[in-house]
Amino acid sequence: MRKNPITLITLLLLTCSVRSQTVYLKSGNISPEKNINASSIERFNTQLSKNAAPELFIIQFSNLPATATRQALATNGIVLEEYIPDQAWLASIRNLPAADALLQWGVQALLPCSPAMKMLPALYQGRFPAHAVKIPGTVDLWINWVPSYTFEQVSRLLREKNFDIISSQFRTQQVL
Repeated sequence: MRKNPITLITLLLLTCSVRSQTVYLKSGNISPEKNINASSIERFNTQLSKNAAPELFIIQFSNLPATATRQALATNGIVLEEYIPDQAWLASIRNLPAADALLQWGVQALLPCSPAMKMLPALYQGRFPAHAVKIPGTVDLWINWVPSYTFEQVSRLLREKNFDIISSQFRTQQVL
């Protein structure tokens, strides 16, 4: 019996389109569900309206966004900060446009960044390197932030949570 190549190609294409793209984080790999619809956008916008500063999200695209798409996103309050494999970006978001616009720009999924996604797994689990513990009960760490935040915003947030800033020598590189 002769195999039909069209059937094989069709099955292969269907398999690829259904497969969720994996996002590769240092804290582990995730395969986000496609969640761009009116109710999820409304829920995310409610979360965003509670804060004056932009929120960090992982935004996954069906294809890498072109320059025009990136500019349209920025005009609508979404700044793509850092690329994350596969076809995702760490994004600072002030507000979200309608689901139709996001879909038109190729957005597949939005994920709010949890603390575990933002740091090395060992730090999140409370395992600190010995060289970082100079005074018992404290840890000396370097942190970096995305350019959408200013040094003043970051230092204020840290001080509000009773963190001491030991040095601001590298603040122009977004590192404390």
